[in-house]
Amino acid sequence: MPGWQNLTAPPATALDPLLLVFRIDTSRVPAGEDENSIQIFKDGGPSLIQNCTGAPQAIPDPCVSGRELLGDGNIQLTILTSSASVWNFGVAQAPPGGPNKCLAGKTKCVNKKTEGLLKCIGKCQKNPAKCGSVQTACEAKVIAKFDGGTKGIASGCIGKLEIKNDGPCLTFGDTVSLEAKIDAFVADAKAELENATAPTPTPTPTPTVTATPTQVVTEIIDSTGDGTGNPLSLPEDIAVDGSGNVYVAGNSSDNAFKITPGGVITEIIDSTGDGAGNSLNNPTNIAVDVSGKVYVAGLLSHNAFRISNP
Repeated sequence: MPGWQNLTAPPATALDPLLLVFRIDTSRVPAGEDENSIQIFKDGGPSLIQNCTGAPQAIPDPCVSGRELLGDGNIQLTILTSSASVWNFGVAQAPPGGPNKCLAGKTKCVNKKTEGLLKCIGKCQKNPAKCGSVQTACEAKVIAKFDGGTKGIASGCIGKLEIKNDGPCLTFGDTVSLEAKIDAFVADAKAELENATAPTPTPTPTPTVTATPTQVVTEIIDSTGDGTGNPLSLPEDIAVDGSGNVYVAGNSSDNAFKITPGGVITEIIDSTGDGAGNSLNNPTNIAVDVSGKVYVAGLLSHNAFRISNP
């Protein structure tokens, strides 16, 4: 197939997704690689597209629903997605010198950028009156040095590394991941600059001797859920009512639990929702009102439930 194809597609959702089928000529796949080692990226990354867990729905969205070696020796990859996008395919490749050398070079490059930003943040905190101008100068300096022109990420951190190692560390995936990590650090550093304030001198308090209470940490629920076959996976939200009962929503396990002060655990709703055909999928929020009614919102089922007398 050509290296680039433009396609149009009708509107879709994660619950009623598009089904995209890609056939790859194995003559373009490096020796030793197969349908299971090909990495897929949407819009350039930064994350690998994972295998589907809820087919025929796109869960997660997007996801890979099929990897197949065809009878003619070519590879077929099937993707479920709510939107038509740019798709990239690649395989991991270690450069001469080994992956450790490659990762060490990337770490050094990122650390250099980190050091420059932290210096600017320090100046801003020392002189809050000029923080605005310091912040502007700092960001401009960092962007010019690390993100812009011929010294941008692709030709800077990653480009220098590829030249030094005579080849890419990873095709597609690792390169994109590094860009994402650097961009995330820039965002965090800018937020810290914006929140920097002048240190306020405080009088030295009179020393007092107080008893330190003993800290008690207790696990009130774990992945086994209620211990009767209803697990808890990826707890997303928690709420507490006036009687001390705790309510936990499990995003990946599609359920919610009630834990009493005495430690009794009860599953109060599961993926069947109200049991009348209205299912609960990926709950992300849980709340309780003053009367003790519990409310659970399902992200991918696009609904919410009220539970009386949980």
